Amino acid sequence: MADDPDTLMLVSTIVALTRSLRLNVVAEGVETEDQAKIPRLLRFRMQGYMISKPVPESEVQEILRRTSP
Repeated sequence: MADDPDTLMLVSTIVALTRSLRLNVVAEGVETEDQAKIPRLLRFRMQGYMISKPVPESEVQEILRRTSP
């Protein structure tokens, strides 16, 4: 996906547009390293099974506490 110049151009244009509107960009459904290349390259957030399986809201604070430096 990240190796396709047309895909990279499309995503980078969308990211530039959202940033110009002062919106946050989040890639949803990231499940593979290949899918994570573009968010890493363009420096925007991502979520999906590659990052974490879904967790109950009650567990989020504990996870953030454990993973914070």
